[in-house]
Amino acid sequence: MSNPWVRHCKQYQIAYGCSYKDAMQRSRPSYRAATRSEHTSKNFVPGSFTLNENLRPLRAIVSGTGVQKMLPITERKQAKEFLLSHAGTPHAKGKRFDKKGNAVHRTARSIDVETFKAFLTKYVTGKPSLDTFENHVRDTVLGFYPNGVSYQDKRHKGKVYDRTYTPSDYVIIFAGIFEDPPGSSEQNTHADVGMADRDALWNIVFPLELHDPYVMAQSMAKKEPSKARMQADQATMWDAGWAHRGLGNPTHHKRVLLHLALAPYWFVVPTVRPGPPASIDWREVSKSVRERLERKDGVDLEFFEHLHNGDGHAHTKTNMLKSSISKEYNNGVGLSKTKAEMRSWIERARTFAKGKR
Repeated sequence: MSNPWVRHCKQYQIAYGCSYKDAMQRSRPSYRAATRSEHTSKNFVPGSFTLNENLRPLRAIVSGTGVQKMLPITERKQAKEFLLSHAGTPHAKGKRFDKKGNAVHRTARSIDVETFKAFLTKYVTGKPSLDTFENHVRDTVLGFYPNGVSYQDKRHKGKVYDRTYTPSDYVIIFAGIFEDPPGSSEQNTHADVGMADRDALWNIVFPLELHDPYVMAQSMAKKEPSKARMQADQATMWDAGWAHRGLGNPTHHKRVLLHLALAPYWFVVPTVRPGPPASIDWREVSKSVRERLERKDGVDLEFFEHLHNGDGHAHTKTNMLKSSISKEYNNGVGLSKTKAEMRSWIERARTFAKGKR
């Protein structure tokens, strides 16, 4: 079944138990959204999209035009030095996925909300507020699936879900500066956040120092797009919940990247209290959002435990379930801890959530 439109209709027919004729009529909006995202947007490099079998985007290269709409940095070198000097303590990034244990490791430092605001004021054209910048990101790179996306539940073969993809729910949950030195190792296949396969959790990286174009977060799709290399004036975004790997740095030049993560605010706002017995505090999430999540996915405590902290049981052999928001973006510290590096971003997401009630 090589025709993507036919495949899309067949999947819709199976998922909803309707006739093929009805599927052709009812599934057209989500299919149009998928095809429009690559072919008509000037904010992405043509031919750079990696799509899964359900036409959901896994990774794309944001064009220079798209970057200028979001983050027109005026003095890149000075901006890099400012962020390096004001960011948190460096720690190894993605070390657990490296193929070579003795390789030079990548390092990451977190950036809190106030530091990021100062960066926007000092080094970005127009001195945008954080809210304005976030809106630019939503409008530029998160609006290409306004009618939702589909994903296939691999545990129940043939079952396809239509997901409500709502850019207005997305907030920045993490900001950091990422250094990739010469000689860094290739990585094993992994997902950054193992349970984020329902709504996308987007990573976006903006080069602050990049001498050689390269593939950031190579997806494990059967066929990579022909234009997957990021240039110095571009950016790369990829879905943290899908399989990919880093290719290491075989060049003689260090790479320095500004790294942002955006997710629906309800990814981080509910407070998960470890047990026994574990519990979840939904008070800061609106009733309508909770009902929507439960209706579509049967969202439960176990889902949020894995999303926040991963599955630490000894029987877990896959890199997918070991990954979590706390391990990927919070240096392994629980999101509810007072010393969490993401703390300022989580508090901001909670303020955002109050406006959604």
